Amino acid sequence: MVYLGKWTTLLALCWPVHGVPLPSVNTRRSWLESAKYTVHDRVRLSVAPNNHGVWVGGPAGQPHRQLQSHVDPVTGRPTDSFVRIETVCSTCPPLQDGGGLTVEGADLSTSTTPTRDSCASLCTENHACVAFTWSTHGTSGCRLHRHSEQYSVAATPKSADGTSQYWLRKSAPLGTASPPSALAVPYLIDVPTHGVVLLNTSAFAHSMDLSIDYLLRVYNLDEMLWWFRHRAGDASPPGTPTGWDRCDQNLRNGSAMCLKGTVASAFLMGAGGVLRWRDHTVLRQLFEGVVDGIRAAVAHDGFAAAFAPNETMYRENPSYVTSWLIHGLLEADVATPVGSPAPRPIQIARGMIDWFSAPQTNTLLPEFLPPDRTTSNIPSMFGNNTGHQIYLISQGIIHHTRMATGPLGRARDTEVVQSLYEEDEWLAQLAAKNESGVWEKQWFPHNYELTAFEAYLDMYSLTGDARYHDAMVGAWEMFRESFIHVGGSMAINEGSDGLDTSKGLWYPPKSYYLEGDPEDVGPAGGRHVTGETCGSVFWIKFNQRFHRLHPSDERYTAEIERSLLNIGIANQAPRVGAPQTGIRYFALLHGHKETMTNISTCCEGQGTRLHGSLPEYVYSTSVPAAAKAAIYVNIYMAAAITVTYPLTHEIVTVTTTSDFPAPQPFGRPITVTVTHGSMSPMTLTVHCRIPAWAGPGSIAVGLNGNARYATATAGSYLAIQRDWQSGDAITLSLPMKLTPTRYVGLNRINGSERYAFEYGPTLLAAVPSSPTLWNNATNCLHIPHSPTTPDTWLTPIKGSPLHFSVAVGGSTVVFMPYFEVDDQLMTVFPCFPSGA
Repeated sequence: MVYLGKWTTLLALCWPVHGVPLPSVNTRRSWLESAKYTVHDRVRLSVAPNNHGVWVGGPAGQPHRQLQSHVDPVTGRPTDSFVRIETVCSTCPPLQDGGGLTVEGADLSTSTTPTRDSCASLCTENHACVAFTWSTHGTSGCRLHRHSEQYSVAATPKSADGTSQYWLRKSAPLGTASPPSALAVPYLIDVPTHGVVLLNTSAFAHSMDLSIDYLLRVYNLDEMLWWFRHRAGDASPPGTPTGWDRCDQNLRNGSAMCLKGTVASAFLMGAGGVLRWRDHTVLRQLFEGVVDGIRAAVAHDGFAAAFAPNETMYRENPSYVTSWLIHGLLEADVATPVGSPAPRPIQIARGMIDWFSAPQTNTLLPEFLPPDRTTSNIPSMFGNNTGHQIYLISQGIIHHTRMATGPLGRARDTEVVQSLYEEDEWLAQLAAKNESGVWEKQWFPHNYELTAFEAYLDMYSLTGDARYHDAMVGAWEMFRESFIHVGGSMAINEGSDGLDTSKGLWYPPKSYYLEGDPEDVGPAGGRHVTGETCGSVFWIKFNQRFHRLHPSDERYTAEIERSLLNIGIANQAPRVGAPQTGIRYFALLHGHKETMTNISTCCEGQGTRLHGSLPEYVYSTSVPAAAKAAIYVNIYMAAAITVTYPLTHEIVTVTTTSDFPAPQPFGRPITVTVTHGSMSPMTLTVHCRIPAWAGPGSIAVGLNGNARYATATAGSYLAIQRDWQSGDAITLSLPMKLTPTRYVGLNRINGSERYAFEYGPTLLAAVPSSPTLWNNATNCLHIPHSPTTPDTWLTPIKGSPLHFSVAVGGSTVVFMPYFEVDDQLMTVFPCFPSGA
């Protein structure tokens, strides 16, 4: 038992298994003690409307005009002092009457107090107060201000008696004084958040239609806001909690997950994505109702979650629930128009993370030290619903790094990860490509480790520390090699007890379980389900970060593409208006696809987030500060992107015309057309991806009728830098072929070999025309041909792109895109004669 000041953290005295040493707590203890109070000499301000940076009080160390100090009656330590805002830096423009200051703080309360000192006392007594204004005139008297990103206060003439005074509290809640974060390793390319149109003929456009249908049919405003309103003081809000928001007497029992607020968060992830690209009146109204409801429930100290502050340690609240809320608010902010009511969604997220990261407000913060307690090792002082096996390291730090890399990021966000949650031992395992660091991860191995991978790659961008990058390269290579199925789905899932490989469900390297239907039991015992949709979304986001850091490396966009095609759009309803809508939890590869759910599961949340963000994977763009404008064409889905370049104010549109993922001879050649409004040529570099699946060898790329304008190697990007006339067009044909992959996992069948087949990037599923073709004894579909030469026995079906057929036992087996399978009996890995 280690005591950290006024907080107690209980750590396991025996670090679990696999030879990983106990993490040192000394650094974390000293950091927490030093972080208890942050006394800052200078606080960042900006002057409206010119936004010049100014500082309170002038140079560091210059004496400030102090008001008073307050002494903690228990410790005897000074806790607060105040400095009056009365000077700015010498180079800043002078403040004018009515011009105003933009400062950190927002109205918290107003009252009438007789003296300046009494107003300061009110601020001191309220831990959310960071500043106060005291006046001897008007009706407001004493105004207390809490932290937010923007707060305007009118500048008044200086006077000897100080009739209007603005005082800043120097010992503010942690996070308030933290300077803005900056990327030590800037991204080389940007991800578009607006300006991409998915053309109606594309599979991605159909997927977004399905997402809108799902969002409007499943989510209800009062149900989404029930826990937010209840936590804010409404004892009987309208509606009732549904889905994973449901609780059983405030506990997680049976089907009641009691993950308060995650239904609203899931909706915001999806709707916030869709509304960036499309205008949809009904969806916009529901979206704004949810944002308004969460905004109205924000507490005075910035707490914004639907669970109560004293429930922060309960189960998945500090990790899953908080990260879902931050994901939802950040996606929502991108879709929120300029001029919308304050605080904006990103400001609500900022306040919540500030609350979470401050021991003064979140007194349970030290309890999240790694390793968290499992449900079998919970101290009685916290009760049986404390903590969760998927502890904060694997599921929670993403909410800190997402904030840190955004426009309102703070150095404090990075500091929390580095000082409190970082697992040096795990990073070393990953960098060394020690696979036990994945499948035998302490306490709870799971594909949710990928959320930590996302966060650690963010940490590399934020700090420049190569340790993070090296570890994530190792993690990427291990996952790609041993924990991802053909087609891009996850081959690792939860189910172990995290301590003993003889108990629970474990997913060792290259296990590749195919146990899909409920009656399937594998050789290791139990049903090892794989293909969790969440994991594929995290994998896509992880690869997107690598793509932004290494845009010329085609491997990362290849992973994004296959996971989108074979998992992302494969887990939705077959059509808009289908009798049932929803999103599948698992992408099962054998037997039947899983029944869709519409109760806002974790995979529904991440699934709808993915479907709403589809356009951002099709193209990438050069960063605004880049010397040369560039557009990357990553996935040849029918779409168009329009970009305005701030340095030149030029507007360019790049349009992709294709039938992708259908290839020639079924479809048209792919055309990438550049258009702009200038009479003179525009200098632009178009980076065309030449997928590895189009190889081996080189691919000819045409321009304006020249069929061999350039050649490029499969598995690379071709950069075409030139002065473009409006209407110039690139043409290319990407050859596709049937690629067999031999099954090497743990569900092999004696006397048979199992193979999967891809056509280009598209995973195919074998669907028998008659259930009698399915061999119940082996639980497999047997095909009497050589799996290594599929071109000799698979016949393309005319008029049905990406569909092939083969005659078997007087019937037919159709190989079709896995993303087109609905509820048919199928397998991705049919059986073939051994040695064939």
